[in-house]
Amino acid sequence: MGKTIEIPRPLWSSYLEALNRQVGGHPVHIEVENLDVGSQEVARRLPLQEIAFEKSGSARGDIEVRVGFDSGEVLHRIVHPVRIFVAHDDADEPACIEILSEDDAKTLVWAEHLPTLPADASASQAGAP
Repeated sequence: MGKTIEIPRPLWSSYLEALNRQVGGHPVHIEVENLDVGSQEVARRLPLQEIAFEKSGSARGDIEVRVGFDSGEVLHRIVHPVRIFVAHDDADEPACIEILSEDDAKTLVWAEHLPTLPADASASQAGAP
């Protein structure tokens, strides 16, 4: 795995917006780890719709992760987040977003990047009968 960076709190909103543009639509899976229930899977291989930092309303300061399809979605809310880390893979793509909350729970959003074909392979397939 490549590097892991912490996102400073003042940059959370803009970073998550940029992350949505980069990883939005990719399949992800979400896990939550805490001392009370251990590790729980929230969603598996669903397309990421959005990770958003709530700026107003009763959820102000929370982070919402939405995954799924138009026909049904899963919403996971992180209440009182305190830190965000992003682990990048060797190609410098975001591989895992780790969000820690005030109650010591950890939410992990694992991005699944689809492999790309080499340029010569896709060109040869385009001409195939």
